[in-house]
Amino acid sequence: MQKKYKSALVVEGGALRGIHTAGVMDVLMRCNIYFPYVIGVSAGALNTYNYISHQIGRSADILLHYIRDERYLNLKSIPNRKESAFGFDFMFYGLQEYLPFDLETFNDPSQAFVVVATNLADGQPVYFRKGECSDIFKAGAASASLPLISPPVELDGFTCIDGGVADPIPFRKAMEESEKVVVLLTRHRGFRKRTMPFAERETAKQLYKSSPQMLEAALSANDRYNDTLDLLEQMEDEGQLFVVRPSKEIDISLLERNTENLGRLYQEGVQDGESVLHALSEYLGLTNALLQFSDNGALRRRKYEIGNYTSAERLLAQVQGMADLGVRETGNRAHQAFLERIYAHLTELGLRVHSDPYYFSRLETFEASFTVQYADVCVSLPCSAIRYAGLSGSEPVEGVLSVVRDKNYRFIGARGKIAVVHLNAEILNNTARYEQSFSVPEEAMLPEYFGVGEKLASFGSLTVAGLAGVKGVICVWDDDGSVPDWVVPYAQNDVGIPCVWIGAADGAHLQQIMDEHPEAIAKIQVTAEAQMHAQTQTLYCILPGQESGESVIVHTHTEGSGMIEENGAIAMLSLIDALRGKPLRRTHIFVFGSGRYRLPMFKSEQTSCCGQWLRMHRDLWDGKQGHLRAVASIAIEHLGIADLPDVVFSSNTGLDGVYMRALEYCTDPCAVVLRAYSGIFGEGAALHHAGIPCLAFAAEDARLWVHPCDDSRFSAQKMLRQTQTALDCLTLLDDMPRESIGRVQKQPLRSRLPYAERGTKHEKSDD
Repeated sequence: MQKKYKSALVVEGGALRGIHTAGVMDVLMRCNIYFPYVIGVSAGALNTYNYISHQIGRSADILLHYIRDERYLNLKSIPNRKESAFGFDFMFYGLQEYLPFDLETFNDPSQAFVVVATNLADGQPVYFRKGECSDIFKAGAASASLPLISPPVELDGFTCIDGGVADPIPFRKAMEESEKVVVLLTRHRGFRKRTMPFAERETAKQLYKSSPQMLEAALSANDRYNDTLDLLEQMEDEGQLFVVRPSKEIDISLLERNTENLGRLYQEGVQDGESVLHALSEYLGLTNALLQFSDNGALRRRKYEIGNYTSAERLLAQVQGMADLGVRETGNRAHQAFLERIYAHLTELGLRVHSDPYYFSRLETFEASFTVQYADVCVSLPCSAIRYAGLSGSEPVEGVLSVVRDKNYRFIGARGKIAVVHLNAEILNNTARYEQSFSVPEEAMLPEYFGVGEKLASFGSLTVAGLAGVKGVICVWDDDGSVPDWVVPYAQNDVGIPCVWIGAADGAHLQQIMDEHPEAIAKIQVTAEAQMHAQTQTLYCILPGQESGESVIVHTHTEGSGMIEENGAIAMLSLIDALRGKPLRRTHIFVFGSGRYRLPMFKSEQTSCCGQWLRMHRDLWDGKQGHLRAVASIAIEHLGIADLPDVVFSSNTGLDGVYMRALEYCTDPCAVVLRAYSGIFGEGAALHHAGIPCLAFAAEDARLWVHPCDDSRFSAQKMLRQTQTALDCLTLLDDMPRESIGRVQKQPLRSRLPYAERGTKHEKSDD
């Protein structure tokens, strides 16, 4: 029978030995390992609350900072047993003031959580489940109510004490519902409990004299625990489950209050957790990109773990929230709302946010129509406007149709007519050429039709059409039968003539009309509302470095549609959170640019809205007259495309080495690195052309532009891994001397290739 959960985590108790478990669980969280089913007992359950809420370090913080606080542990209450020695109300509620608990994440139903207690009436285990139990926090108090130092707890009709009496290591319960089981223990291998001391037996007889079944369970608890360990170790040896335990005997007392001893035990838990990660990942079949190992199986240590500041779940929520705003064209309401979210997030991090306001003209509410008239017939074909190419005015433009078949789009034959142009991803792809620097693995290849987006961004042939005297242009997208409704070409200059898109099916219908009726007259009308004083803004913040004089720039743009184009800003927020307050050598500047979807009004000589920011803030990068000198930069775009390799442009061999070293941390990396001699795709272009060495993350293919709101391709896990790689690159760059990073390499591409491989002029990328 198929089980409900793929994996389960079982967490043993052990009073304050549980701080070792806290160390192990922090390692799991840092590596983004979250089990769909978790079951805990006693102190193990208390640790697990913070694991379910995804709060790294909170368990250790509580133990190390409050173990001597009587609100947390009051040894004076032990003799009378009227109150628990542990202050559960303080643990679950009072600590909110000092260490807030993430209740929203805890309540997420994607992780099942079960707490084990013992029923005082019959000595049998009671399994309280999150979402079904009336008070899951009170269940934790019941599970951790040690029989000799705490009173029983009433919950859901049960009177309960410590769960370790009835089911000390509930792996059998976990195996009923889960395919694979991982068990966290607080005792070293080979440990067994001694026979219960006489004093404890006599105390148990007094406590449970009115409940024979409970008394029997209490008196046999040690034997039951040893039998459980026997079975557990047997199943572990047979590979039926996986066990994480202390590598050596734990020598602290049951109610240890020495914080030095507790701190040492926490670090031992971290080390023991890291030491089994390789074997654990193989047992679970994990492809978690945050897990990376050296040849001997040891965990590679990064300088900073992005998992401490975000998670795949959080990234998914942030990206989905961005996409829900709608298409974010430069300066529209959705774009402004996204900028406001970025501003609020940075402010919450305690950073000063700088803003560059821009005023420009924009068009909105585009309406387009296309009709063909012949004899007494008038056919209306669905179309969408090519934005900013040109408007027709109150009356449509009309003319005879003329197909432009020249591969170089010479429109001279269509002078005074309506030109028809056929386009597809293959045609646009053939005009682009990039030199591959290296790939990991070696067989990794560029995505099919890579670079199409850059060509669609500014379809330069439309400018030629306007100069040739063409009245209007019909662009047929032959790769899709439906009418394209894109923001591209967003870099198109006004050519003074109306231009529209139609789909392949309507293009075939149009061709049939032209074949049968060469005299047919076409009419195109494109209208829009003008907003002459539109406003937007570029935001940026600065993390100061300890050494003056040098800077690193991280850039993205904030316009886009869907979850992929453009989510770089969300990754940058996580990078800022990870680096703020850290001892950085260089000043780090994070730029959230605006202008991408109204590029002709914002760009410099390079096709990037980053150029506008660079012109306005030379003091932060050009190194002249006491200005900061930018020694490196990173541009981040299009993260989390599940079915594509990472594509990165690099300005020089020094940055090649940085990126290659960052990939060593990744499990099963798949990346293609391109040398940026002839230019960089996207937002890295202005940085590269300004002489700032750049790593530009810019994966894409034709589908990203043809289907911009196809969010099925987005992977939050991949975005998390790419964000970690960007963080690794930044930390590596910060530790490198400027000379090792190098300068932008601008050698012409052809001069470095054998003659037979140089190709023809039209093959060279002109982006």
